[in-house]
Amino acid sequence: MLVRLLRRLVSADAIGLILVVSALQAFAYGISSSLRNTDTRYFFWVCLLAAWIAFGFSKRNLDGVSASLGMLALGILGVWILGAQLTAPLLDIGRAILAIVPQLGSGRR
Repeated sequence: MLVRLLRRLVSADAIGLILVVSALQAFAYGISSSLRNTDTRYFFWVCLLAAWIAFGFSKRNLDGVSASLGMLALGILGVWILGAQLTAPLLDIGRAILAIVPQLGSGRR
């Protein structure tokens, strides 16, 4: 069993993923070291999320223009949510909806 696990870890896909994540970490560290007096604690995770979304767009077989427009739209939406300080109200709405969902299922007679 250990041999199978090691074979999976040494596969080309796994090594490629490790290399991509380490390159992304180096990129995030390089950018955050040049941004003095700013909060860059979550910069790597934001870069990882962006790479994950881009990977999802590539799996959907979108052409480059459509994927770029999708990333642009998600970026504008994210900046708008953070700039307007809508994060807490949107999370509160999500919690309220999740609290109501079980009540909707049990309300049938």
